[in-house]
Amino acid sequence: YIAYHALRAPRPPPPSPPLPPVPPSPAERTPALLTRLTEGLHVALRLLTLLALFAPVLLTYLPLTWTGRTAQWYALLRRQLSLAGPTFVKLAQWAGTRRDLFPPPLCAELSRLHDRNRPHAAQYSRALVEHMLGRPITPQDCWCDAPEGVGAVAQVHRMLVHGHPVAVKVVHPGVAQLISRDLRIIGALARLIDVLPGARWLSLPDEAALFADMMRAQTDLRFEARNLDRFAENFGSGRRAVRFPRPLHASGDVLFESFCDGPPLHAFMVHAGHTAFDRSLGALGLDAFLHMLIADNFVHADMHPGNILVELNPPATPLDRFVEDFYDMSPFAHRRKVISQQEAHAHVRGILSDHADGLITRQERDERVQKYSERLYALGFTPSLVLLDCGLASELDPVSRRNFIDLFSAVCMFDGRLAGQLMVERCKSPELVRDPD
Repeated sequence: YIAYHALRAPRPPPPSPPLPPVPPSPAERTPALLTRLTEGLHVALRLLTLLALFAPVLLTYLPLTWTGRTAQWYALLRRQLSLAGPTFVKLAQWAGTRRDLFPPPLCAELSRLHDRNRPHAAQYSRALVEHMLGRPITPQDCWCDAPEGVGAVAQVHRMLVHGHPVAVKVVHPGVAQLISRDLRIIGALARLIDVLPGARWLSLPDEAALFADMMRAQTDLRFEARNLDRFAENFGSGRRAVRFPRPLHASGDVLFESFCDGPPLHAFMVHAGHTAFDRSLGALGLDAFLHMLIADNFVHADMHPGNILVELNPPATPLDRFVEDFYDMSPFAHRRKVISQQEAHAHVRGILSDHADGLITRQERDERVQKYSERLYALGFTPSLVLLDCGLASELDPVSRRNFIDLFSAVCMFDGRLAGQLMVERCKSPELVRDPD
């Protein structure tokens, strides 16, 4: 009966064709034109600012390096990169991890930018957090003005929410506009270089566009919250030795997430020798990276040592490692002081703080970390990793992923000829290859 009357119901008139768009009037076009001109002027001023910042670096390179003061030039470069803003700090953080491309002393200097950048005013963070909470911050919140860490794009504070410690990440003021202008300059420079003969194989415009997308995503913390959820789902409960913070609430400028404790990974990256946890940390990091790259196709694209925490986990029982350490079975085992996880983390952070304050040298810092790691290892402590700052994440399209897996398989099988053939056949400019054989 309903179907019958539905069929007999009068049909609505056909929709009228859409009206053609009305061109904007001259009065409406004027503000847009002024906006573009104003932004172009800001980009030009930004370019001049960058030239002024890096001119001392270029002018002092030969005088300082020829007179044996290369360390001073490295320090100058690091300082100017820090003053240049988040885009260049991010590039410096990447360069600080590439000891295969740059001198180790330069990498050591640039690695200082992994978690020791210039903070913004605590009042700015307070205002954004109070706006998000809808109420003023009270003493019960245990808000800490001093940031726990300062990155290129944001800084992290600690507070209590319903009695539980949480990390509050706040984007630096004006960082989105600054990054946008830097990316326009980098994109124009990449297109200019791409015109030069033989530069097409570098694909600089494509790389600049990819870097731009990743940097813009990092200025909106809602992207990081979604990335954290996806990483948590990918790793699940089967890989508990590597975990991520849990997002609680996010806006574009503020992210509340679960607080994770632990010293940074670079605390265990000693210059001479190794620590007792090196093998475990290396295996955990490699396994996590290959899982993200091959199995999940969703990779944390900012895994420098400042974004990786090491959790030092005590054994379940005092005799947990009696097979490896016979001392636990001796009559004197009960005299040994039990160390908690919080005490272990605080002790390692204290060593790093003494070195940062100039109280001990780098060699003394490394020696203390080595000795304390050996002590914790003898007590049965095991490390796990916490990956932070997941705003930068990448995944490959089906074609690129197929190319990567084929090339990775050839490398794993030590088939150099096949790897070379794949790179020649599947590159973007095969016509530039002079001798394929």
